[in-house]
Amino acid sequence: MIERIAWLREHAPEEWLDDFLTGLAAVRRDLERFPEAWPVVTQDERVVLRARPFPDPLPYIVYYTHLRERPIDQVFLSRLLHQRQRRLRFRLADWPW
Repeated sequence: MIERIAWLREHAPEEWLDDFLTGLAAVRRDLERFPEAWPVVTQDERVVLRARPFPDPLPYIVYYTHLRERPIDQVFLSRLLHQRQRRLRFRLADWPW
């Protein structure tokens, strides 16, 4: 992730990168506090995949996973997509859990 941010720092407008990093920080803070607040996309017997939009006006959706165990003590950011980007078919069995 650090390499991607460094690439963006060189190639993206500075205000866009600042807005993106601020939005990412808000997403992380919200997921730490309320990991079950956003809708389930798919799940299996062990893992739940959820989607949370970035704060307005950023047009992104972050997909994140957590184990079904309680309490939820870890959340993994799994995918970041633009709202208009074609959605992937998520097969949790294919992921390295």
